[in-house]
Amino acid sequence: MPRPFAVALLDFCFCGVASSQSHLLVGRLIDVSRRPPAPIARAKVTVLYTRQEAVTKADGLFQFTLPPATVPGSEVQIAVEAGSLRVYLPRNGILTVPVRDAKPVEVQLLPAGSKLFLEPAAIEALLAQASKPAPNPERKAVEHFTEREPQLGQFLRRCAADYGFSLEDVEREVKAWGDQVRANREQASVRQQALAEFQAQHFDRAAALFEESANAEGAEFDRIEAETKERERVGTTVLRRFLDDEIRAAGSLTGSLRYEEAARVLGSAARRVDRDRYAAWWAEMQVRWGAALFDMGTSGGGTQSIASLRAAVTTYLDALHVYTRGSHPHDWARTQNNLGDAYWSLGERLSGTDGAENLHAAVTAFQNALQVRTRESLPMDWGLTQNDLGTAYRSLGERLSGSEGVEYLRAAVTAFQSAFQAYTKESFPPAWAGTQNNLGVAYRDLGERLSGSEGTESLRAAVTAFQNALQIQTKASLPQDWAMTQNNLGTAYLSLGERLNGPEGVESLDAAVIACQNALLVYTRGSFPQDWGKAQNNLGAAYLRLGERLSGGDGARNLRAAVTACQNALQVYTKESLPQDWAKTQNHLGAAYLGLGQRLWGTEAAQSLRAAVTACQNALQVSTEESFPQTWAITQNHLGAAYVTLGERLSGSEGAESLRAAITACQSALRVRTKESLPQDWAATQNILGAA
Repeated sequence: MPRPFAVALLDFCFCGVASSQSHLLVGRLIDVSRRPPAPIARAKVTVLYTRQEAVTKADGLFQFTLPPATVPGSEVQIAVEAGSLRVYLPRNGILTVPVRDAKPVEVQLLPAGSKLFLEPAAIEALLAQASKPAPNPERKAVEHFTEREPQLGQFLRRCAADYGFSLEDVEREVKAWGDQVRANREQASVRQQALAEFQAQHFDRAAALFEESANAEGAEFDRIEAETKERERVGTTVLRRFLDDEIRAAGSLTGSLRYEEAARVLGSAARRVDRDRYAAWWAEMQVRWGAALFDMGTSGGGTQSIASLRAAVTTYLDALHVYTRGSHPHDWARTQNNLGDAYWSLGERLSGTDGAENLHAAVTAFQNALQVRTRESLPMDWGLTQNDLGTAYRSLGERLSGSEGVEYLRAAVTAFQSAFQAYTKESFPPAWAGTQNNLGVAYRDLGERLSGSEGTESLRAAVTAFQNALQIQTKASLPQDWAMTQNNLGTAYLSLGERLNGPEGVESLDAAVIACQNALLVYTRGSFPQDWGKAQNNLGAAYLRLGERLSGGDGARNLRAAVTACQNALQVYTKESLPQDWAKTQNHLGAAYLGLGQRLWGTEAAQSLRAAVTACQNALQVSTEESFPQTWAITQNHLGAAYVTLGERLSGSEGAESLRAAITACQSALRVRTKESLPQDWAATQNILGAA
């Protein structure tokens, strides 16, 4: 079957002045390698955005009836299947819709391997498209695949495959074009200079030059807007160039991790687009702006992060006023998916009812996307959204107690397992590994909720899933993903070690320490502060459980190591910026101090027990019964144990007061730790209550 030519970035968006009339696009395919040039019959032509198809007649003609939103001057991108022939002109198969009754648009084709496909103008067009991020870009928050082949590399590889060249030939010609422009800057346009800097991966210089080019185009647009209606077509073209350059500038800024500046550039550009006149472009820019705000929110901390994510939600919702399921089903589904990501990220950062509502909204958005992204029609997109849906279900499961939380975690496992129908280890190894990691997290959380053999088996399944992910995510090839999965593996081993008795339990806890230490080989405080804090917190928890298992000097050494690791984590986890993580680490710190206080005597023991009380009280400032009932009950249990031990060590009224405080804390914990729902935890708290 002949291979169709298709540009890697499907960046056409129907646009232009609103109209109630449809427009006819008529074109003719010509084989210009023949002498004289000859029309091409029986070739398949597809409009990429609408997926309309036509077969050329004997004279090479094809035609399409375009939606009313497309007006003369709009751009339409086509793909052509014509044996070994490939589209030569117009570049990348992007046609300009002509005025009514105009002559057919001529589309010239050449055989694959023709040197004209690597002429300077063609290379410039290739770089122009490679430097422009895809419209309605997908964005992920955490636990997804962060390292991929650079965008330019993907384009060069596809160009080589589509046009019949070796990758080395394409890379050599593209580099030569960039070298030529850089050597003769005075003869090149600003955009050409920017493309040359992009080719050399000098993103800061590319961003500045794209911005300069965008400013020039923007000024030109302002001038044209003041002219007569007859110039509307020219104005529309210039607006598109302006937006494209702003998009490229923002993409280059994102490449330099300058997310706030990228959001500023796209927000400014979005406000230049009139919604009534350019509805689809307006929606496109809202989505692009939302994606930049999302990047800004997920890379920052504290109130700025939450404000950016709320703004991202707003822009996505605005875009959905234009991108409806009926008129733009694929854009509607992509935007719903991005909206789900933004809601999920907000839900992760917010506590209480507000956090849960955002997580529920994320589930709804992902389910909406799956109405269009079906396994049969869009298997890769379906798998991606299933993966995202599983992440949202898992977060809800973490928040909710009892059977409701367990059901959401089971739903998460099902969604991740569904994603494997699209992501196999052989066909999409990074995606498969990322989904294995997410599946492991869901199994881990489920195992922590379930008792008996079912809980233990879920934890073992979590360990297996993380180990599967590490078959692909190696330290050498994907260091950040490797560190993330090592950290998650450590938490699974930790929970498994807490369930198992004897040497098997200690062995699992030792494995947890090793996995967390592995993660810290990549996660340094300077480069990845939040991830470093998370790994330190998990390391502290693993040392804590080992210290509780071991006696004598080994036990005390592990408990002191737990205190150190938790204190390290609190250098990053502040109550203001990351309240939930701060509270979790305070809880671990309290348990470590409690263990030390129970091992020691005299003044040092009392100091450790008082430190345990302080840490638990800190944790309860965030972990409330309403928002985090399970965590709240665990902390109340630790607080009760600390007060009991302190009351036993102290004499007089101070000792009695500590014992009364222990009773209050245990009774509070038992409101969640009931005999029916959590029998083992209920018994443990009853034991502490009896000692008080």
